[in-house]
Amino acid sequence: MVFAMLGLAGCAENRYRWNLTHAYVTPWTHLSPADHDAIVRLISYRDQMPIIGITHHRPSKDGSTISVFTGNVNQLTYSYYHGYDLEKENGTWRITFHGDASHTITGLSLSEQEHELEERRH
Repeated sequence: MVFAMLGLAGCAENRYRWNLTHAYVTPWTHLSPADHDAIVRLISYRDQMPIIGITHHRPSKDGSTISVFTGNVNQLTYSYYHGYDLEKENGTWRITFHGDASHTITGLSLSEQEHELEERRH
């Protein structure tokens, strides 16, 4: 049992390191190195899939300001991505919502066009 837990922790640590250098961060998302690290660590230990992208948005009703999308972009068969909304509370990032996300929603959320539309609405 102990070896299994150490193995899972090792996988999460490897995923965290990979995500830290490979996850796409939208150009309008300005995170401090500490926030970037904390967000990537939180999601890497929560989800077994790689992080596709991280984006900033106007505060939602749940207080979230960051969305993170995970999934396997190299998979040959269709699979849902997973989305996480995050809020920073008392200096700590926490997940306010998570659930399946389609490829379309993920692509729109990470696109410059969607960001420009959101800016025009506010």
